[in-house]
Amino acid sequence: MPIKAILILLAAMLPLATLFAAILLSISTFSRNMKEARAYEQPLLIVSMIMAMISFLPAIEMNSLMALIPVVNIALLFKAVMINDYQVLHLMITIISTLVLDVIAIWVTIKLFNTEGILFRSDDDSGGIKSIKKNKRNFFNPYNGLVYYTLALLALYYIGSRWQMQDLASGLIKTQIILLALPVLVILRLLKMPVAKTLRLKLPSLKQIVLIPFIAIPATILVSLLSQVINVIYPFPENYLESMGKLFELDLTLWGSFMVVAVAPGICEELLFRGFMPRFFEKYGIKINIVLIALLFAAFHLDPFRFFPVFLLGLILAYLTLRSGSIVNSMIFHTLNNGLAIFIMAFSGSAWLNYFMQDQENLRYWVALPAAVILYLALKTFHKVTFKADASCAE
Repeated sequence: MPIKAILILLAAMLPLATLFAAILLSISTFSRNMKEARAYEQPLLIVSMIMAMISFLPAIEMNSLMALIPVVNIALLFKAVMINDYQVLHLMITIISTLVLDVIAIWVTIKLFNTEGILFRSDDDSGGIKSIKKNKRNFFNPYNGLVYYTLALLALYYIGSRWQMQDLASGLIKTQIILLALPVLVILRLLKMPVAKTLRLKLPSLKQIVLIPFIAIPATILVSLLSQVINVIYPFPENYLESMGKLFELDLTLWGSFMVVAVAPGICEELLFRGFMPRFFEKYGIKINIVLIALLFAAFHLDPFRFFPVFLLGLILAYLTLRSGSIVNSMIFHTLNNGLAIFIMAFSGSAWLNYFMQDQENLRYWVALPAAVILYLALKTFHKVTFKADASCAE
């Protein structure tokens, strides 16, 4: 390997090493002993390995967007340098973005070290097996949440992807039901927790239900336009577009596709991400909980090109559930969001739809303005009609 390539990789690796050193220092500060620290380190190691393995996918190539994603950017930069097909811009973005994360990680470490509640935690605060036996509600703590999320992500990557490669339609259904929804229900039954109350499975008011389409459809339009803009700035690889197109080319009827692509995720993913996962982070408050769950939801899709659009949708989905105290609202939203994509693909050749479409796949940009106005008014109204539920949304 040329000395120049070695120096480039060294320059990129140093900030990454500093980042992980800061994260591990935070873990050591938070942990009460070596055993607990090792338990925290395992999810970090597994997630990092999965992110590094993204570079193995032929459809994923280095660009300015990918250079912002930690670990993934280093892995892709390694591949580009090895074949002598890298750009200085990507190298600089990778180094600078990692250095920013270094500063944040070091700041968090300092905050943890200066917090007495962290340094002098008791056994009951640790969320371990003993504390869970005393009170089953202790199961819901951030550590257990990250562990469960990591296991679900591994199951999706290794089992769900295999099912979907064998048969996309049945694989999607099995992934949603067996890997996402079923474990949640089993755990709650084993812990003897009330399923409906824990997952916020209650019927919302009629006013809330009526407002959901006026929130879901404009939001879907806006994130679709955002994806178009991202595609213009950082063009999506052809292999990626082909793989995404397969979702709308299933050998099913229109209603069959709607059930697989819209209804199943609308129920199963919501049970996991808006019913189960928020319980682990309730101590941080509703606002931080919404952001954390949206980040986890976006990362769970293992799609760096759609990370930001999915993150924005995740913010709205979490808000609808935590604000109203009903997961049914986000289920309806999620189903409408995915269903709208099927609807557009199914009727893209219709003359009346051409008024809103540039071509068979892209919306006209003028629809952003009315969509933004409708979304704002609908969210504002939703916030008003759910003010009574706000006080009990964490129940």
